[in-house]
Amino acid sequence: MPETSTGKMSSIHGSSSASVLQYLRLAIVIIIFLTGCLSIVASQFIIIIFFNNDEITKQEMLNFTKKNFVILLTFVTKWVSPTHLIITHDDSIPDNTFQYLTKKSGGEKLLISNLDSKAIIMANHQIYSDWLFLWWIAYLNNCADNFYIIMKDSLKKIPILGYGMENYNFIFLSRKWENDQKIMTEQLNKINETNLNKDIKEDLKKNWLLIFPEGTNMSDNRKEISDNFIKKNNYKLLNQVLLPRVRGLYLSICTLSKTSNFLYDFTIGYSGHKNYEFAQDIFTLNNIYLFGKGPKEVHMHIRSFDIKKIPGIISIDNESISEDELNKKMNLFQDWLFERWQEKDQLLIDFYKNSKFIDNKINKIKNKYESELKLNSIFEIIAVYFIPIFVIILFYLTFLFAKSRLKI
Repeated sequence: MPETSTGKMSSIHGSSSASVLQYLRLAIVIIIFLTGCLSIVASQFIIIIFFNNDEITKQEMLNFTKKNFVILLTFVTKWVSPTHLIITHDDSIPDNTFQYLTKKSGGEKLLISNLDSKAIIMANHQIYSDWLFLWWIAYLNNCADNFYIIMKDSLKKIPILGYGMENYNFIFLSRKWENDQKIMTEQLNKINETNLNKDIKEDLKKNWLLIFPEGTNMSDNRKEISDNFIKKNNYKLLNQVLLPRVRGLYLSICTLSKTSNFLYDFTIGYSGHKNYEFAQDIFTLNNIYLFGKGPKEVHMHIRSFDIKKIPGIISIDNESISEDELNKKMNLFQDWLFERWQEKDQLLIDFYKNSKFIDNKINKIKNKYESELKLNSIFEIIAVYFIPIFVIILFYLTFLFAKSRLKI
């Protein structure tokens, strides 16, 4: 794996100094992004005030703002760093799960997805914006408003964004299992309760939970830590991925097995870097949004696993199971997960040799679909600002009406 330093990476992948135009573009991006984020948080504040006594409507409206966030990110990323996505899958995904629709105006082709709307998503983690591309798949699947991410607790302390993400019911973990287990169980059970409630609309019963089992980006020091653990425990060495952590994913699958049907395994590969380089050192947020040097191609290979057929998966609230039995079940799942990660590693080894995912002994490419990272309609960006603008106009008209009545 990489021995190249970050400094050398800069010389390989272009100058690190920005031009006046790039700074101008960054300024515009910051304005659009900040005003969008402020509008989304303002929308949430308005929703919480006006619908505080109507929990179902409140959640439905907050989910609307959740979809607006991925709309905002997609709009900005499309403008500053256009990205081409290539999606492949094996025969565990039914034919016609992905389809192209042709827009009546202009004849533009749009990609749509019909993956199961109640699922858990796991993926390898290479760069800070991995989750954007996975959330965009949820957008294609009409699940962007019911998308949940497991992330580091420190992220909720980010001004404005942190408050917004808490309203999205994202799951924030401190990496102290005693605390994290309680937080995860509580929030995952809320997803189950929503799905089992007959009085709640079906649109609210969709749920995609995203978890990166590696726990962090692939980097030099993290690779060393992973390799040392692998050697210590006599596992097979991994080249392009880190050894996955088991407990969080196991708890997620067991808890959501009541209401979720599938575990979708995404393997992500990026063009524009070598197999001995770390993607996070090349596709930094600065490079993507300041210099416009994001990945030109994002390759995503999808496999599907029926949750009920995954070894070791049980109903986590089964009180009749002893701790020893639970550990045995989790060990079965661990063995299964490590095998999947070995397969993922081989997929990526082949990817960096061929610049695409290919057939190998354990995996067959059944279908391939391509699309730009984009919105179905450019006018969707209006939704990001709709609620605050509507409220401002409403108050202004009310003010004018009251003013006219006073004159009478």
